Amino acid sequence: MGDGLGLVIPTLNEEANIGALLDRVRANLNCLQVVYELLVVDDDSTDGAGEVVRKYSSSDPRIRLLVRRGCRGLAGAVIYGWDRTDANLLGVIDADLQHPLYNFGTFGLRHAGKSKANLRVGLDYLQVLGRLSRSAFSRSVGPS
Repeated sequence: MGDGLGLVIPTLNEEANIGALLDRVRANLNCLQVVYELLVVDDDSTDGAGEVVRKYSSSDPRIRLLVRRGCRGLAGAVIYGWDRTDANLLGVIDADLQHPLYNFGTFGLRHAGKSKANLRVGLDYLQVLGRLSRSAFSRSVGPS
């Protein structure tokens, strides 16, 4: 893949949501005309979420199902997915349909060059100086 977005979608028993989420994410990313892959990292769901993703991936090679057996945890799932893509842009979105998809285009889907990358993180809430506030932040990372 190289130039493109690797979007990790961690799941655990999200059968009720995953199909709608995949439809919405693809519709939004297709409008942006970016190369992407969706990496659904499933922590061995028992509700059929994996089967839903398999059906999608059989008709869309940009969708990959990665199943972690005996592992649990959001951070671990995100890292697991990011380690299995060669995309130069990395992202994550929850499978519970809580993230607004309409702002993908304004959310920093860009690369600032080979030696420096733009990192943009969106958080529902960020604790700053002991207070919770709705926030998003952006920062360039890498050698100056």
